[in-house]
Amino acid sequence: MKREGLSVALFSLFYLASGILMILEAILSTFTSFHLGILGASSIVLAFMAMKKRRETTTLLLVMFIPMVVFGAVTLYASLLDYLIGGYRATLLAIVLAAVYLTAVAASFVYAIRNRKIFTK
Repeated sequence: MKREGLSVALFSLFYLASGILMILEAILSTFTSFHLGILGASSIVLAFMAMKKRRETTTLLLVMFIPMVVFGAVTLYASLLDYLIGGYRATLLAIVLAAVYLTAVAASFVYAIRNRKIFTK
């Protein structure tokens, strides 16, 4: 039971942190990337729903999974192109972070689907 609480906390922390970073990026881009604000707000809502162990958590995650994967894949692709064509070493951090984000999204999706009985309130 204790391990279940830790895994839900890590799940929530990932979505809370990524949501805050996406909203900050949307603000810094003066909302030209408004889709990041929407995805970030949805991630924060998902984090709080997971903390409360709400049943709708898996539904929201299913709805958000494709946009999150598309965001991560496009970011990874653009960063790789920027690095390979332009040779900018600063984009290596963006490449690593996009790869970590995609891995965490996939892992959290599998976790939520396999353990959907946790979210039953």
